[in-house]
Amino acid sequence: MTEELSMEPLNWTVRNGSMPVMPGSSRDFKEHLKAVLSSVKRDVFNDPQTSMRDTSGKTRPLSWYANQLAPAGLLKRQPDLGIQLTPFALAWLETDSPEILARVFHRHNRYIGELMSHLADGPRTIVQLTALANTDFRLGWKSNDPVRRRVSWLTNLGFLYDAGDLRHGLTESGMELLKSLSVAEPALLWPEQSASEQVELSRPGPEVAGLLDALRSDDSEHDRRGHVVSYIPTSSGMTAVDSLKLLTSAAIPEINVENFDALCTQQFGIKSSSAKSALTTMRTLGLYRAAGRNRFTASPAAQEWLDGGDDTALIRIAHYHVRFVGELLRHVDSLKRAPNLHELAASEYGVEAANSSTTSRLMQLLYATGMIHDVAYAQYETTPLGRLLREELPLATPKSERERAAILSGLAPSEVVSDLDSLVAELREASVDSANPTRFEKSIVAAFESLGVSARHLGGAGRTDVLVDLGVGAVSSGRAIVDGKSAGSGIVTEKAISFQALREHRKKHAAKYAAVVAPSFQEGRLHEWAHEEDVALISIDQLVTVLQRQLVTPLAPSEVALLFKPSDGWANLVDLWDGYDRTNELTRLVVASLVREAKEDDPLLGSSLDTRSIYRELRDHIHPRPSEEELQGVLSFLSAPFVRLVEAGKTGYTLLESPATAAYRLRSLSRVLESTTE
Repeated sequence: MTEELSMEPLNWTVRNGSMPVMPGSSRDFKEHLKAVLSSVKRDVFNDPQTSMRDTSGKTRPLSWYANQLAPAGLLKRQPDLGIQLTPFALAWLETDSPEILARVFHRHNRYIGELMSHLADGPRTIVQLTALANTDFRLGWKSNDPVRRRVSWLTNLGFLYDAGDLRHGLTESGMELLKSLSVAEPALLWPEQSASEQVELSRPGPEVAGLLDALRSDDSEHDRRGHVVSYIPTSSGMTAVDSLKLLTSAAIPEINVENFDALCTQQFGIKSSSAKSALTTMRTLGLYRAAGRNRFTASPAAQEWLDGGDDTALIRIAHYHVRFVGELLRHVDSLKRAPNLHELAASEYGVEAANSSTTSRLMQLLYATGMIHDVAYAQYETTPLGRLLREELPLATPKSERERAAILSGLAPSEVVSDLDSLVAELREASVDSANPTRFEKSIVAAFESLGVSARHLGGAGRTDVLVDLGVGAVSSGRAIVDGKSAGSGIVTEKAISFQALREHRKKHAAKYAAVVAPSFQEGRLHEWAHEEDVALISIDQLVTVLQRQLVTPLAPSEVALLFKPSDGWANLVDLWDGYDRTNELTRLVVASLVREAKEDDPLLGSSLDTRSIYRELRDHIHPRPSEEELQGVLSFLSAPFVRLVEAGKTGYTLLESPATAAYRLRSLSRVLESTTE
């Protein structure tokens, strides 16, 4: 089997930055790994929730081990068989060869052979290796843990030894292994770009050019662009672009939902629910269009992309269909990171996405097509090709520029977004101002107050920092104690959190929930401890996401309470936002259908549409297709007395006025509500 397997390292861009950890002492990592893999090998079906006992006697679900070992190429998830061994894991179990396991790690994980190459000239400390990893390979590690894990594994396998004075060196077998490894070279990963380098941008084909011309000729076309790229499946060694090519090719001439699910299961090892998300992505990106009931074909522009073989076409197609593609190229040089770009996408371009995942997926596509390159860990800038494309694409106008134009026209812009921007900036700055913890605590109070719940600052020795009441008056979803932990490094470690103190504060205030808010948290057992203590660890990125979403899809106090549930609260919040996004999109499609019908002014049929007609018109523009209950809910809202946009009649629903008039009416109601104090 080992002769048939390729042990060559994957492309650096798809190798994983993490490193698996096993419970117990690092000296036992190899034996513990062998026990886990042998157990998985014995069973035909391995339920992810199956409990496994580690060397300390503690039980963990098999899914925990899968999370550790799948990125290292040793375990995989299969919809029908649960968690299974990869061919690499089988090869190691058959031979028990340290060299094979080291090669598997080097193939799938960054900085394995590269770490060994840094020891070729002599022993170094873990601190020195971390500095070299960040300098040479732009890994951006803020602690020594990632290097410590790698050193532990390589020592356990016999390729490193303890050289004394906290230094680690290569053993003879380590030196021999290093000679045979293909090690990444920084100069090749990030070649210096010459200012005089000549780059040419390909001309778009007629189908793609037509899409871009539509954006140039009508600014309202930008409003039709989608918000969310939900999921792009990949498998080992494949980029996101590779996956999209494969799925697009499969739809020529066409593919049905059943065969699409089967293809995704076979190629990517994902479940049917994930395949549905992938199908939604193909349609959102404009690569698929409906060919009939549950049947799809590659769009003409997508076929033109495949025929031409130039991936620039993919970005042009995605830009037409999805917000903040070309616009991302406009801002990435200054903002660099996905979370920062996501904030801008939401505030300046109206992107309604629950978190930065969509922005990250768009950056994956731009990276894989050579439009951006990384300048440090998780930080990116445009390439010469990306800058050329940025100049070509018709971009949406940022909100701030539109507001400046409105001011010149005598219209006053809303101050809500600027207030939120100030709060977000203060949260981020205060979270790393470790010399002034009170500043961070007060910013947390302001954040929760802006979410419509009561928050009080207490602070001081022996007291909780913030007390949050999740409700209005007698209607309450409970009380939460919140501790703010600022950190100059941007990462709060396990030593900084006292779960005993949190228990005492919780009891003192009869609080249902407990949480710690911090810039970010150390990976590993801190999260396990928090889960056991029923304490939510809320990062600044998460809190900022909730604040930004509150302007788009506000949460009730009972929904804000999900933020304090450590097990599945965040996942439930994301599901809520996805549901709200779907309702908003469905409402937009229904109104657009009624507007088009009103403009037709058909003398025979009139200008009304019944529910079935509306369904037929929009069913292929939203996935999954809407239910009758969903459509009826939207139509009931639009015909409600305080909206009065449509009227229900015997022949269906008729548009009564311009959507802009109904929008003004709702804004008027909004001002009344905003002026009313509780």
